[in-house]
Amino acid sequence: MTRIKRRVGLHGLNQRWLLAITVFLTGSLVSSAAGAISWTPHPVLANFHDVIFDGNQFWAVEDNGLVQVSPDGATWTSAAPGPSYNFYGIAHGGGGQYVVVGAGSGGTNVDHSVYVTNNGGLTWSQATVSSTWFNVTFFSVAHGATAGEYVAVGGGGVIRRSTDGGATWSPSPQYWYYYWLSKVIYAPIGTGLYVAVGDAGSILTSNDGGVTWTAQYAPGTVFCP
Repeated sequence: MTRIKRRVGLHGLNQRWLLAITVFLTGSLVSSAAGAISWTPHPVLANFHDVIFDGNQFWAVEDNGLVQVSPDGATWTSAAPGPSYNFYGIAHGGGGQYVVVGAGSGGTNVDHSVYVTNNGGLTWSQATVSSTWFNVTFFSVAHGATAGEYVAVGGGGVIRRSTDGGATWSPSPQYWYYYWLSKVIYAPIGTGLYVAVGDAGSILTSNDGGVTWTAQYAPGTVFCP
Protein backbone atom coordinates (compact mmCIF):
# COMPACT_ATOMS: atom_id res chain seq x y z
CA MET A 1 0.00 0.00 0.00
CA THR A 2 1.30 3.48 -0.85
CA ARG A 3 1.58 5.64 2.23
CA ILE A 4 1.13 9.38 1.94
CA LYS A 5 3.82 11.27 3.82
CA ARG A 6 2.55 14.81 3.34
CA ARG A 7 0.43 16.94 1.06
CA VAL A 8 2.39 19.70 -0.61
CA GLY A 9 0.16 21.48 -3.08
CA LEU A 10 -3.41 21.67 -4.28
CA HIS A 11 -4.64 23.81 -7.16
CA GLY A 12 -7.84 23.74 -9.15
CA LEU A 13 -9.30 25.05 -12.38
CA ASN A 14 -13.11 24.81 -12.56
CA GLN A 15 -13.67 21.10 -11.88
CA ARG A 16 -10.09 19.93 -12.51
CA TRP A 17 -7.76 19.62 -9.55
CA LEU A 18 -4.14 18.62 -9.11
CA LEU A 19 -2.61 17.38 -5.89
CA ALA A 20 1.14 16.92 -5.53
CA ILE A 21 2.19 14.68 -2.68
CA THR A 22 5.33 13.17 -1.27
CA VAL A 23 4.85 9.47 -0.57
CA PHE A 24 6.81 6.70 1.05
CA LEU A 25 9.68 5.58 -1.23
CA THR A 26 8.28 7.28 -4.34
CA GLY A 27 6.51 10.46 -5.37
CA SER A 28 3.14 10.78 -7.00
CA LEU A 29 0.71 13.20 -8.55
CA VAL A 30 -3.03 12.69 -8.45
CA SER A 31 -5.57 14.67 -10.46
CA SER A 32 -9.33 15.04 -10.39
CA ALA A 33 -11.75 16.18 -13.09
CA ALA A 34 -14.75 15.46 -10.88
CA GLY A 35 -14.71 18.33 -8.39
CA ALA A 36 -12.11 16.59 -6.19
CA ILE A 37 -14.50 13.69 -5.51
CA SER A 38 -12.59 11.00 -7.39
CA TRP A 39 -8.88 10.98 -8.19
CA THR A 40 -6.56 9.49 -10.83
CA PRO A 41 -2.97 8.64 -9.78
CA HIS A 42 0.03 9.49 -11.96
CA PRO A 43 2.96 7.67 -10.29
CA VAL A 44 6.44 9.04 -10.93
CA LEU A 45 9.83 8.30 -9.44
CA ALA A 46 10.20 11.70 -7.81
CA ASN A 47 9.39 13.63 -4.66
CA PHE A 48 7.19 16.60 -5.53
CA HIS A 49 7.03 19.52 -3.11
CA ASP A 50 4.81 22.21 -4.62
CA VAL A 51 2.42 22.77 -7.52
CA ILE A 52 0.79 25.86 -9.04
CA PHE A 53 -1.56 26.65 -11.91
CA ASP A 54 -0.71 29.66 -14.08
CA GLY A 55 -4.02 29.92 -15.91
CA ASN A 56 -2.92 27.60 -18.72
CA GLN A 57 -0.93 24.72 -17.22
CA PHE A 58 0.35 23.17 -14.02
CA TRP A 59 3.92 23.56 -12.76
CA ALA A 60 5.38 21.21 -10.12
CA VAL A 61 8.81 21.29 -8.46
CA GLU A 62 10.71 18.35 -7.05
CA ASP A 63 14.10 17.09 -5.90
CA ASN A 64 17.28 17.37 -7.99
CA GLY A 65 16.34 20.75 -9.43
CA LEU A 66 13.55 19.45 -11.63
CA VAL A 67 10.50 21.42 -12.72
CA GLN A 68 7.66 19.55 -14.44
CA VAL A 69 4.95 21.15 -16.61
CA SER A 70 1.54 19.72 -17.56
CA PRO A 71 -1.51 21.03 -19.41
CA ASP A 72 -3.89 18.58 -17.77
CA GLY A 73 -2.23 16.98 -14.73
CA ALA A 74 -1.79 13.68 -16.58
CA THR A 75 0.98 14.33 -19.12
CA TRP A 76 4.19 15.94 -17.88
CA THR A 77 7.34 17.34 -19.49
CA SER A 78 10.50 18.65 -17.86
CA ALA A 79 11.52 22.30 -17.77
CA ALA A 80 14.56 21.65 -15.59
CA PRO A 81 16.69 24.57 -14.39
CA GLY A 82 19.63 22.16 -14.33
CA PRO A 83 21.32 22.37 -10.89
CA SER A 84 20.90 19.43 -8.55
CA TYR A 85 19.38 21.34 -5.65
CA ASN A 86 16.02 20.32 -4.23
CA PHE A 87 13.26 22.80 -5.07
CA TYR A 88 10.44 23.25 -2.56
CA GLY A 89 8.44 26.21 -3.85
CA ILE A 90 7.39 27.88 -7.10
CA ALA A 91 5.55 31.10 -7.95
CA HIS A 92 4.29 32.66 -11.18
CA GLY A 93 4.76 36.38 -11.74
CA GLY A 94 2.79 36.70 -14.96
CA GLY A 95 3.69 36.03 -18.57
CA GLY A 96 6.68 33.71 -18.81
CA GLN A 97 8.14 34.62 -15.42
CA TYR A 98 8.50 31.91 -12.77
CA VAL A 99 10.61 31.72 -9.60
CA VAL A 100 11.66 28.47 -7.91
CA VAL A 101 13.25 28.22 -4.47
CA GLY A 102 14.82 25.43 -2.47
CA ALA A 103 17.87 24.06 -0.70
CA GLY A 104 21.00 26.19 -0.42
CA SER A 105 24.51 25.22 -1.35
CA GLY A 106 27.23 24.78 1.23
CA GLY A 107 30.40 26.75 1.73
CA THR A 108 29.45 30.29 0.68
CA ASN A 109 27.57 33.24 2.16
CA VAL A 110 25.43 33.63 -0.97
CA ASP A 111 22.54 31.29 -1.40
CA HIS A 112 22.24 29.41 -4.69
CA SER A 113 18.73 28.06 -4.32
CA VAL A 114 16.68 30.62 -6.25
CA TYR A 115 16.28 30.37 -10.01
CA VAL A 116 14.24 32.55 -12.36
CA THR A 117 12.91 32.13 -15.88
CA ASN A 118 11.37 34.91 -17.96
CA ASN A 119 10.57 32.79 -21.01
CA GLY A 120 8.35 30.05 -19.65
CA GLY A 121 11.10 27.69 -18.55
CA LEU A 122 13.22 27.67 -21.72
CA THR A 123 16.20 29.16 -19.86
CA TRP A 124 16.86 29.80 -16.17
CA SER A 125 19.17 32.19 -14.32
CA GLN A 126 20.50 31.98 -10.78
CA ALA A 127 19.38 34.77 -8.48
CA THR A 128 21.57 36.75 -6.09
CA VAL A 129 20.35 36.32 -2.54
CA SER A 130 21.61 38.25 0.45
CA SER A 131 22.19 35.57 3.08
CA THR A 132 23.21 35.18 6.69
CA TRP A 133 26.22 33.44 8.17
CA PHE A 134 24.63 30.11 7.22
CA ASN A 135 23.15 29.02 3.90
CA VAL A 136 19.42 29.26 3.59
CA THR A 137 16.88 26.67 2.56
CA PHE A 138 13.77 28.32 1.19
CA PHE A 139 10.55 26.34 1.49
CA SER A 140 8.03 28.65 -0.15
CA VAL A 141 7.73 31.69 -2.41
CA ALA A 142 4.79 33.94 -3.32
CA HIS A 143 4.21 36.63 -5.93
CA GLY A 144 2.78 39.90 -4.65
CA ALA A 145 0.70 42.81 -5.88
CA THR A 146 3.16 44.53 -8.16
CA ALA A 147 5.11 43.27 -11.15
CA GLY A 148 8.36 41.62 -10.09
CA GLU A 149 7.51 41.45 -6.37
CA TYR A 150 8.16 38.17 -4.54
CA VAL A 151 8.59 37.02 -0.95
CA ALA A 152 10.39 33.79 0.02
CA VAL A 153 10.51 32.16 3.47
CA GLY A 154 12.52 29.30 4.89
CA GLY A 155 14.71 27.74 7.52
CA GLY A 156 15.66 29.71 10.60
CA GLY A 157 12.73 32.05 10.08
CA VAL A 158 14.45 33.66 7.11
CA ILE A 159 12.42 36.06 4.96
CA ARG A 160 13.70 37.48 1.68
CA ARG A 161 12.05 39.97 -0.69
CA SER A 162 12.57 40.73 -4.37
CA THR A 163 11.23 43.65 -6.39
CA ASP A 164 13.03 42.98 -9.68
CA GLY A 165 11.39 39.78 -10.83
CA GLY A 166 13.41 37.49 -8.56
CA ALA A 167 16.85 38.55 -9.84
CA THR A 168 18.07 39.92 -6.49
CA TRP A 169 16.80 39.39 -2.95
CA SER A 170 17.17 41.43 0.24
CA PRO A 171 16.43 40.43 3.84
CA SER A 172 13.53 41.56 5.94
CA PRO A 173 14.64 44.03 8.64
CA GLN A 174 13.20 41.58 11.17
CA TYR A 175 14.70 38.18 11.77
CA TRP A 176 12.47 35.41 13.14
CA TYR A 177 15.28 32.95 13.77
CA TYR A 178 13.40 30.99 16.44
CA TYR A 179 10.88 29.58 13.96
CA TRP A 180 11.18 27.79 10.63
CA LEU A 181 8.74 29.19 8.10
CA SER A 182 7.30 26.61 5.71
CA LYS A 183 4.71 28.49 3.63
CA VAL A 184 3.91 32.01 2.45
CA ILE A 185 0.92 33.17 0.42
CA TYR A 186 -0.28 36.52 -0.91
CA ALA A 187 -3.89 37.72 -0.84
CA PRO A 188 -5.26 40.91 -2.47
CA ILE A 189 -6.82 42.11 0.77
CA GLY A 190 -6.70 45.84 1.44
CA THR A 191 -3.31 47.10 0.29
CA GLY A 192 -2.14 43.50 -0.08
CA LEU A 193 -1.42 40.92 2.58
CA TYR A 194 1.29 38.28 2.91
CA VAL A 195 0.78 35.50 5.47
CA ALA A 196 3.68 33.20 6.43
CA VAL A 197 3.33 30.17 8.71
CA GLY A 198 5.75 27.73 10.28
CA ASP A 199 6.55 25.49 13.19
CA ALA A 200 5.38 25.95 16.79
CA GLY A 201 2.25 27.70 15.52
CA SER A 202 4.15 30.65 14.11
CA ILE A 203 2.11 33.09 11.98
CA LEU A 204 3.53 36.29 10.48
CA THR A 205 1.69 38.90 8.42
CA SER A 206 2.84 41.80 6.24
CA ASN A 207 0.71 44.47 4.58
CA ASP A 208 3.54 46.54 3.09
CA GLY A 209 4.86 44.23 0.41
CA GLY A 210 6.89 42.03 2.76
CA VAL A 211 9.03 44.84 4.17
CA THR A 212 7.86 44.57 7.78
CA TRP A 213 6.11 41.70 9.54
CA THR A 214 3.84 41.30 12.55
CA ALA A 215 3.66 38.13 14.64
CA GLN A 216 0.15 36.81 15.20
CA TYR A 217 -1.26 34.34 17.68
CA ALA A 218 -3.47 31.32 16.98
CA PRO A 219 -5.29 29.79 19.98
CA GLY A 220 -3.90 26.45 21.07
CA THR A 221 -0.38 27.05 19.72
CA VAL A 222 2.87 27.65 21.55
CA PHE A 223 4.03 30.58 19.41
CA CYS A 224 4.86 33.60 21.57
CA PRO A 225 4.85 36.83 19.48
